[in-house]
Amino acid sequence: MDSLANITTPPTENVTLPMNSTLTSTLGDTSSLWITGDAMTTESYISTAMNAKLPTWNSTMDLNVTTARPTPDPSTCLIFVPDKVLNSINDKVVDEILMPSLVFTIMMFVIGVPGNLVVFYVYWRRWRKTTSRLFIMALAAFDLCNCVSMAFEIEIILNAVQFNHPSRCKFARMFTFLMNNSSSFTLLVIAIDRYMRICRPLKPAMTNIHAKIAVAVAVVMAIVAAFPAAVLYGTQTRIMKTSFPNICIKMHLCLIEDGYTTSNLPLIFTSFLLAGNILIDFILIFCYICIAVQVIRRGQFNDGCLSKGRENSISSTATDHDVLESTDSPYKATPIVLARQASLASSEVNGDINKAEGKTHTRNVNGSTSRSTGGSSINSKPSASFKRSQFKKQRSMSTQSIESRRAQMYKTTLMLFLVTLLFMVSFIPYCVIVIIRYIQPNYYETLTKGGKACFQIFLRTYLLSSALNPVIYSFLSEQFRNETIKIFKSTFCKKKYAFTR
Repeated sequence: MDSLANITTPPTENVTLPMNSTLTSTLGDTSSLWITGDAMTTESYISTAMNAKLPTWNSTMDLNVTTARPTPDPSTCLIFVPDKVLNSINDKVVDEILMPSLVFTIMMFVIGVPGNLVVFYVYWRRWRKTTSRLFIMALAAFDLCNCVSMAFEIEIILNAVQFNHPSRCKFARMFTFLMNNSSSFTLLVIAIDRYMRICRPLKPAMTNIHAKIAVAVAVVMAIVAAFPAAVLYGTQTRIMKTSFPNICIKMHLCLIEDGYTTSNLPLIFTSFLLAGNILIDFILIFCYICIAVQVIRRGQFNDGCLSKGRENSISSTATDHDVLESTDSPYKATPIVLARQASLASSEVNGDINKAEGKTHTRNVNGSTSRSTGGSSINSKPSASFKRSQFKKQRSMSTQSIESRRAQMYKTTLMLFLVTLLFMVSFIPYCVIVIIRYIQPNYYETLTKGGKACFQIFLRTYLLSSALNPVIYSFLSEQFRNETIKIFKSTFCKKKYAFTR
């Protein structure tokens, strides 16, 4: 507790607490309080008297303490409230203002931690190696770390006006910025990858090696962008006057550190982050608009071809490398390659049939086939109709496979687009609140209790993205749902079997 500013007593004299009109009106009659000792002893008596007034203070205390501005002249504060009073004020703020934010953060923690663990495990152990798999694993790792760091956010909420832990505050804020920035840069890489695969299919596609390098670069850029938070954030001391004259509240909040409250560096840092988010959002919007236009055009073209009975032309125009994404080949699937697939497949099938029958075929110069069975030799020439039917059959199978994989590519793109959209939308309220804070610093004080509660929730809506991404995966990916069900069944069945033995 801080020493009294305007009350001093000789260390060895018996003194009477001065009959100050301010103290008398605030604490009641103090003439009966005899003090022996130094100023700290005097403080203990004043604290006792203030604690007696605690019920009255709780009923009249203003709830603007969470955004209180430092008092221009702290020397006007005769005394500061004791810890017990400060604890009561903190509890009042949590109960009446921050409780919805606390419940919201706990819910995001409970949903996000196990959800992202499942996503990471399924895509790591049960998925084929593709760039999409690597990107989703990276997002799940970032989201998982972000959800784990919500424990710090819960601690900060519970100690809204008495969080005097600078190191923990610095780490929590920097870590949150780091994970969100990493997700943002990774989503940008995903959008560019989707754009290249769908809108520029003849260009070299991103391989697994390229994807790993891109994620690593995204993390490095995120560290650079988040590092200033470790310097600027910390314990901010705020002194707020109460409704009682000359008695103030001294609070400690996890915000911009005291040394930077009057500096322009926090504004520069915030402006840099907002400008970066806006730029990335514009790039994401551009990429996915182009993807949507391309998908719609292809859908109309394919529908027109099918309506005219030209199904076979689809395979000759399929040029998406992502159709063959399971191989992660850097080469593009050109029309010539796809047109030849049917004939190659036909040859392979015929060869397999010949081996299965135990017969040998030799092709003569004139194109006929000599078939040997036992000791006899029979010359035969396959009919043109038979070859055409086999060719059409294999090309139809190739077309169906290509269309199936293309549909899967579009579905994956839709899933990643919704993840990106959720990320963008969840940050809009936070960005708006940050802008309002700088444009109108006293805006919070004009709000009602309900308005203050909504204000605090909007500051934390960015948590939605980290917690709800697994929900998007489960709704849009049937394979992910099936693999998740298998994991849970195998886990619980093993436990049940172990208990029954």
